[in-house]
Amino acid sequence: MRLAMRSTLPRSLSAPVLLFAFVVAGCGGGGGGGGPTGPRLSGTLTIPQLGVGGGEQLDERGDDDWFHARAVGAMAVGRRLEGVVGAGDPRDVRRAELTPGRLALRFIADGRASLHLLESRTGRLAARVDAGSDRTLVVEAALELDLCVAADGAACSWSIEALPVADRTDVQDVLVLPVRANAPEQRNAVQAAWLGAGHPMAAGEVVVMQRTKTVPIEPGDLALAGLELQPLAPRGASDLGVHRVRSAESFVSVASGAPVEWSLEMETCLAALRAERLPGVRAASPNWLRFAVGGPAVPVTRPPLEPNDPYYRLQWHYAQLRMDQAWTETTGSASIVVAIIDTGIVSTHPEFSGRLVQGYDFISSAARARDGNGIDNDPEDAGDLSQPPNSSWHGTHVAGTIGARSNDGTGVAGVDWACKLMALRALGQGGGTSADILEAVKYAAGLSNASGTTPQAPAVPKGRADVVNMSLGGPSSSTVEEQVYADARAAGLFVICAAGNEATSAPGYPASYSTNLSVGAVRFDEQLAPYSNTGPTVDVVAPGGDLTVDQNGDSYGDGVLSCSVDVSRNPIYVFENGTSMACPHVAGIASLLLAVDSNFTPAQLETFLTTNVKDLGTAGRDNTFGFGLVDPVAALRDAGNSFPIGAVLRATPGGVNFGATNTSAEVSLFNDGTGVLTVDVANSTIGYTAGQPTGWLAATFVAAGGGGSITHDRLQLAVTRGVLPAGDYSAFVDIAATGATGKRVTVSMSVGTAANTDIIYVLLVDLDSLTTVFQTQTSAAQSFQYTMQSSSDSPIAVGSYLLVAGTDRDNDDLIGDESEIFGIWPNSDTPELVEIASDATNLTGLDFTLEPVQQLPAAFGRTGFRLLR
Repeated sequence: MRLAMRSTLPRSLSAPVLLFAFVVAGCGGGGGGGGPTGPRLSGTLTIPQLGVGGGEQLDERGDDDWFHARAVGAMAVGRRLEGVVGAGDPRDVRRAELTPGRLALRFIADGRASLHLLESRTGRLAARVDAGSDRTLVVEAALELDLCVAADGAACSWSIEALPVADRTDVQDVLVLPVRANAPEQRNAVQAAWLGAGHPMAAGEVVVMQRTKTVPIEPGDLALAGLELQPLAPRGASDLGVHRVRSAESFVSVASGAPVEWSLEMETCLAALRAERLPGVRAASPNWLRFAVGGPAVPVTRPPLEPNDPYYRLQWHYAQLRMDQAWTETTGSASIVVAIIDTGIVSTHPEFSGRLVQGYDFISSAARARDGNGIDNDPEDAGDLSQPPNSSWHGTHVAGTIGARSNDGTGVAGVDWACKLMALRALGQGGGTSADILEAVKYAAGLSNASGTTPQAPAVPKGRADVVNMSLGGPSSSTVEEQVYADARAAGLFVICAAGNEATSAPGYPASYSTNLSVGAVRFDEQLAPYSNTGPTVDVVAPGGDLTVDQNGDSYGDGVLSCSVDVSRNPIYVFENGTSMACPHVAGIASLLLAVDSNFTPAQLETFLTTNVKDLGTAGRDNTFGFGLVDPVAALRDAGNSFPIGAVLRATPGGVNFGATNTSAEVSLFNDGTGVLTVDVANSTIGYTAGQPTGWLAATFVAAGGGGSITHDRLQLAVTRGVLPAGDYSAFVDIAATGATGKRVTVSMSVGTAANTDIIYVLLVDLDSLTTVFQTQTSAAQSFQYTMQSSSDSPIAVGSYLLVAGTDRDNDDLIGDESEIFGIWPNSDTPELVEIASDATNLTGLDFTLEPVQQLPAAFGRTGFRLLR
């Protein structure tokens, strides 16, 4: 189910300084005659067109995590809570309201269980209480407290009783609430508190990035953050250091059975958040683990049917991409360098003869590296498996797809026949850490790194790689990673990542960072591979294969065929499947594009790859195939004509999918050639799919500022569903240009049955306290228009507010919780503040869209916004 709030929202709302203020000068008050006076706000809401929203129960027990805590009301003297936990029900969470004062809690359990106290607003772990113990609370301000009972083993009964405070209380048993915590912890600890085993990390290790390499971080600051002063290993000239959590040995890992709330993983997250607040720190994150995202390997044991032919006949994935045609444009250039951050490489494989430049091994742990040492200049694959065949040889397979020796009558072909390959080893036994991978990224980008060296000319002409392939990933984001990938892109490195093999729409990293290109996978029949991740961050798809089927009838499972070795390191060729196999196809195509013009920037390469695609699935960009299947033929021909004498029109995105609720979108237009490009507005046209209704799409060209290289730099699109019958609709806009080739932008939308029976509550919410200060409501009878008019009975004070709206179908006096539809002005991706500047403020046109919501983002620290009753 689609979430109303996307991953950018918690960051956008984490601090008021990141919100944009919408200020309108006063336009006149309420008039005279005793009518309403003071600020006035009005607008129209757009309601979801498909279904009625409906929440998705994430757990059948419904009470074992922060998002599903069971509200129990006030916890006062004499109140007793009871339950049963364990035996498949790992925890029970009760959300209680506490008022200022003193209160004692007694926790009793007839089995192995413990009580964890967490502040609902911040997610901050306040204390752990063992069974049979009391804990005295000194509540300084009213708050909600999550009482989390976690079991270890068989089912057991538990009870929590509120008692009067005894006259004599040991000071060690006193807990003051709210717990003192710094701003980053308050902003992010909710997410950290519930990471669980699905976010693997090198527990106890935090990656710290210095703000300025010449100004060291004060040792005392690291101590305050809960980190050891010295990094675990020297990092050379790198601005990254990996620091161990102090007293890490006193914590137990989730993998060893500890509850998440009281685990080494939790303490690692909190230490990273504390470190990120330090003045000398640019970013800090847990040292997340990343893994290769390939699939199982199937060796080619039979000789080819025609021994004099290369194995190219089995590489169906190249035929799918029409590589035979693409190679008529270019077969590559030896001056282009593609880096492969992976398990390393078997350099003796004959397919790499003459193709390798100096690489590096960035695995800092000798145990993980399995080569007897830490960082060194030998990227040879020493194995990433503890049992035979000792390694997946994942990096060797990936490198073969990018640039195996081709057209030599033996073995397999690679996408690029001439480029140089730079092997950077970062994945060893048990995967690779974020810190090691980032050092490899910085080396590839020619930036200072832990090796103390950078790529050198003439072997690497630019002193950096041009493209880097990253067929690896994991579920957790990192501010440190974001910074490094941004730096790498600014240095000219084009980062291409596998989307992941979990068959989920949840974002995976590093593929989901905006600086990187995310690649999903398709099968032989151009259908989505069953393992491939999807979602709004997937950019394109490429052949990744499916070993479970043989759709092309060649007697092999439809995997991607490339290089490998057997247990004796003898060269062989194997079929593998995964987004790991799709990703290097795109990296190879990017290197071919650079062979056309080595000065193409990462932004230009991304444009070539995302606008020159074979559209699959829903017309335009969709969350299954992204922009579509990469088309190297179209991309290369486009690149070859990118900078002629004259103008070249570009439009991005090349397709717009409005879905069921969106009504407006914008396409950017720019001149990628020389001179001035004139957009021929008069001869630009809108077309509709034959047999479908027309007239629902409007297109408006926006004139660019004077002196630019294009006359109109934006195309604004709007759809009107009106009384259209339910169904899917598609259209296109053909943009004409004078003296240049035009562009087609595809458009799609869907229409369903509107949910017109709901009452929609519209709330004005104080940003600091997240409490409702004004409320109104609307419905279909008012065409979902609303007005908020200040009056003497219900005043609206001057200030900054969030404007939210939603349903209360479960009558719990909350909007924004499960089973509802919900929205924030002006949209959920980039919320802004409504600024009430004066009593004369009159804000009109505050329109926004509501969408089905599964859960309110953790940034709010609550499960909904409370109504005024």
